[in-house]
Amino acid sequence: MKDVKSFIKSVIGLSTAAIVINGGWRIFVNIFGAKGGWISALTLTGSMWYINHYLGLTKNKENAVFIDMGVVVGLSLITRDIILNGISSLKSSFPTLICVSIGGIIAGIVGGCIQKNKKTGES
Repeated sequence: MKDVKSFIKSVIGLSTAAIVINGGWRIFVNIFGAKGGWISALTLTGSMWYINHYLGLTKNKENAVFIDMGVVVGLSLITRDIILNGISSLKSSFPTLICVSIGGIIAGIVGGCIQKNKKTGES
């Protein structure tokens, strides 16, 4: 029962993050231009991170890194575009998805090397 409760809390928290971030981002950008993206990142993403992770609405395993809010927001944007524009919008986004995946892999490797060096006492 505890796992079900944790799952429901995570679904609610992450769904709320996707709705708030995807719904509000464009508003700030339309009003403030490029600065609106920075404002959105600080206010929308920051407040959703605070609620989901700092207050503990969603739980991640100890010593595990998982970019849950990023995945949820990204998937919700892809799903929205497929619903509104058809599958062609997914095809046109493949170059971006490939670049993001490569960046994530590189970041994971660098992070692992840094963590490994900290454990062995090297700098």
